[in-house]
Amino acid sequence: MELKDQLMQFTGTTQYHTHYLDPMQHILLTDGCQFLKEIADCSWFFDHIIKHRKDHNLIDEPFQVWRFHIANNGNGLIWCEDGNKVLLYAISLKINHFTLKAISVWLLDDIALLPNEY
Repeated sequence: MELKDQLMQFTGTTQYHTHYLDPMQHILLTDGCQFLKEIADCSWFFDHIIKHRKDHNLIDEPFQVWRFHIANNGNGLIWCEDGNKVLLYAISLKINHFTLKAISVWLLDDIALLPNEY
């Protein structure tokens, strides 16, 4: 079964998993996000969310949609939108070890969840 299909099996969560950037900065991950982090080896994605979730234009957004897309040339783009597809943050970066072409994670009051877990 492909990873994308495996992620679709997560609906709700049974527990929350703490993802730390450092002792003072962390978010909670649902079962689906924890599975994604482990299987796709993408701690870097959640680290990035922690680092930037409270940037000046994001701090007042309790609901954030974080997306990552990797192009065929290996260039990746991480961006954050509010719930109405208004772009709040974006950065380009080189990632060469991500197993999915794209991913979307919702951040709701510092809890990261897959859209199908809502």
